[in-house]
Formats: sequence, C-alpha cells, structure tokens
Amino acid sequence: MVQALFTVILCLFVNIPTFSSYYVLVGPGEYVGGPECCKYDSPFAVASNSGVVKGYTANANTYLFVNGTNVSRVLSQPVDTGLDRDPNPKSFDHCGAGLNSVHYDGTLYRGFYHEEWRCDYAKNFYTNKSIAYAESEDGVHFSKTGHPKNVIISAPNSTTEHQTGQGDHGSVVVGDYYYLYYRDWATYRIGLARSLVSSGGKPGTWTKYCNGAFSEPGLRGQSTGIGSGNLTGTAVYRLSALGVLVAVGGASPTMSFSPDGLQWFRMTMPLLHTIESQWNRTIAKGDLVAYPALVSEDGKDLNTDFYLYYTYLKPRDSFQHRYLARKRLHLNISASSNGADLSTAPVLGGIAVWYSEAASDTWATAGMVEPSSGFSVKNWSVAYLSTVKIVHYNALVYECYNNSTRDHFLTLQMDNCTGKSQMLRTAGWSWLALPVTTQIYGMVPRKTVICYNAQKQDHSISIGMNCQEQDGYEDVEALGFVLAASPSPYHTQPYHTSV
Repeated sequence: MVQALFTVILCLFVNIPTFSSYYVLVGPGEYVGGPECCKYDSPFAVASNSGVVKGYTANANTYLFVNGTNVSRVLSQPVDTGLDRDPNPKSFDHCGAGLNSVHYDGTLYRGFYHEEWRCDYAKNFYTNKSIAYAESEDGVHFSKTGHPKNVIISAPNSTTEHQTGQGDHGSVVVGDYYYLYYRDWATYRIGLARSLVSSGGKPGTWTKYCNGAFSEPGLRGQSTGIGSGNLTGTAVYRLSALGVLVAVGGASPTMSFSPDGLQWFRMTMPLLHTIESQWNRTIAKGDLVAYPALVSEDGKDLNTDFYLYYTYLKPRDSFQHRYLARKRLHLNISASSNGADLSTAPVLGGIAVWYSEAASDTWATAGMVEPSSGFSVKNWSVAYLSTVKIVHYNALVYECYNNSTRDHFLTLQMDNCTGKSQMLRTAGWSWLALPVTTQIYGMVPRKTVICYNAQKQDHSISIGMNCQEQDGYEDVEALGFVLAASPSPYHTQPYHTSV
C-alpha cells in the first residue's frame, strides 16, 4: 500500500516554472511546545495590543500560551483562560471550547471559539460543532458573554452518524467587517459569514453567505460554499505585503490567496509535504501535521516573513504526545502581485543538520527536533529542496532512521528504509542533473552526497565537497543537487524563550 502510494507520488509531475521571480522558502521545523496530550488541538491563535503579543492553544479548554513582546515569548506554564468546556451536557460547548480566532479592537479582546457537544468520538469521531462568542478585557481571562445564548454560527440541520455542524473556523478583518470562514460538515465545504466590526461580532449580528449574497442568519441559516475548491483552509489572515488575504490548510499545508475574500487562488505547491493524513494512529503511521496557522513575529498582519505553526505528531506516536511546532516562511514577492501569480510560485523547504555526541548521530532533517533529544544544531538551513516534483526537481529524498544503530540518514532508495530502518518522512525533491542556471533565488546548486563512518555507524551529509573532507567518512550515495544556503539569508538558528 505504501509503495503504491509513493508510485503515485513519483508519477506526478507539476509543471511549474522552476526559476520564477516569485518563490517561497520554508525553514526547517522548530520546536515550540510539548509533548502534551490535551493542549494542542486547534490552530494557534494570536492577538497584539500595544506591543504585547498573546497566543492561545486549545483542546477541550483554551490556554494562554504566549504573553510578551513577540510570539516566541512562551510562558513556562500555560494559563487556563476560563474559556472551558461546560459541565452541563445540554450546553453547546459541553465537549469543548477552543479559541480559534481573537481580535483586539482597542477596548476588548473579542474571541470566536469552536464548540462541540453530544460528542461520541469513538463513533467515527462523532461530534456536533458550532461557533460562539467570548470576550476579555486583559486577554487572559475570558467570559462567555450571554452564555448559553452566545452562539454566533450553527448549522440548519445535523446527523448522529458522523461529525456534523459548522465550526473549525478562522476569522479576519476585511474593511468594516469580521469575515469568519468555517467548515460545513454536511457538505465539507467552506462557508463564510460576516459581522460589522462595530457590532463586536456579538450573537445576532452575523449573516451567512448564500447564493451570492450575505443573506442568511448566522444561527441555523443556509449557506453555500465559497472558493470553488481553491480555498485550502479556514485559517485566514491579511497579507499586508500584497494587500490580499491568505489562507492555509490541508494535511500537507498549502496556501491560498484572495483579493476580496470571495475569489481564491490556490498554490500549486504545499509548504511542506506529508504522506500521512489519517488520524487513526498505529505503529506504522508516519508523522502527522494538523491545524496549520500563519503567525507573524509581532502578532500583527503578515508581511514577507512569518511562521507556519502546526500541531505535530512524531512517526508511530499517539495523540498523548502532541507537539506545537513551526517553520519560518519567506515570500519573495512583488508589491504588484495580486495573489494569482504567486499561486504558481515554487516552494522550497530547508534542511538543518543536527548532531548528538551521546549517540554519535548526525541528523539532516526538515522536521522538528525537540530540545530534550540530546541533539544540537550543527548547521541551520544548510540546503533547500522542492516540496513536490516539478521541472528539474525529480529525485525524491527519504528521511529514515535505523533503530539498531540509532542512525538517522537520507536516501533516494525507499528500500533502505525497511527492515531495521523506518521511514520518518519525505525530505523533498532534489535534481539528479545539474541545471543550466548557476544561481537560483540567490543560492547555488551544489552536488550533495551521503557519507558514512563505519566506526561510528553514522551517516552524514556533504554539500559541495567530498566526504573524505570529513574525518573517517566515505561516499555511499549521491543525492543529486540541492540549493545551498549556508548561512541562509532568511532562516536563522531557532530559539525557544520561556518567560
């Protein structure tokens, strides 16, 4: 089954102009928090007020996770905001109250939270979803104003056979309105509702978009999907560098762009490529990426450099060990772009090199490495690979781990990831042959070789040089050519700051 899946992937050939004037660089994975069983089950939401950034995570309850001058100011202990599941089984938020989006309007933090009730997750993940209003004066302690009559979005009908209702939302300010994008679980389409900012987004002020107009009430009103399949997710933000909206979603998170919030252009390439999308975890499962969100360092509108945040599960791990991780994004764009041309831009993902003295293990990875693992950064963003197979990028690189020798390694041969080894993820696509262009995106294509030290039983990576220049190592496999950036002009070594 897995081999068949990769056969399909390898046969895909996306015809994107590789050397476009527009491109996106994605840094290696960075650790933010975890492992936790019960705090990372929603998109990471932020709000900024007078230079102070507040960030929130949620599962059944909502927690203040960041509080400081930038989004990296993580609290040593998350703070319960009081936005919690209601013990009353008749309440719409009996099974959960997760703050998916929040806005500071100069007076109050106004939050729109995802709520669930009548849940039976063992039955095909069944739950009934809706969206409700909460507010806070300090961004720390929230109240469900008017509860239980604080619901702002609900579905016209429901079922008891599978997930139902309308929720899993995101919101953004567009002109005089809050635009709220939500998932309609009856059709699995994305719906849209709006409320005047001057109304505070309170209950009774929302209308749903239906058949070309905002004409239906937020509660039990009808709606029609928007985006024509080009809107990748409900997490939507303002991209000030272009004056457009940007959304992100999907198991392999992908961005979409819109000039007006209604017409959307989907990027052809994902920000990162994953092979796992199923939430039914087994020991054979790969790593899982969920709940993507786009966040700026200062918690304000996005510019050309910002973060992709996501919930992360390691290969073979369970939901009892969830992480919050991020990757830094750089958009090389023109102010005249309208989003449509950026939708065809190439996306290149960065690889970092880590080393563990205790394990004598060199680890070249695009993924997250947690601080407690014993690894330290050796070279950050040493190389960039394509996130899908496109023109010139035609060699899929696998990232594997040998359980017997405790050795991480990259390879072009999937068979090398069997037996005592397991495949962790796909690192990206490299060139098998050197392209004619000598410099691309300010970086130089370099021949890349996998090296091996038999005494240490350690694989390492060599870019633009022979393995013999590393003491005790020899060439074992050519990986083709990658774009080398050492140091990267956009991706600096990660840091994790507690306050």
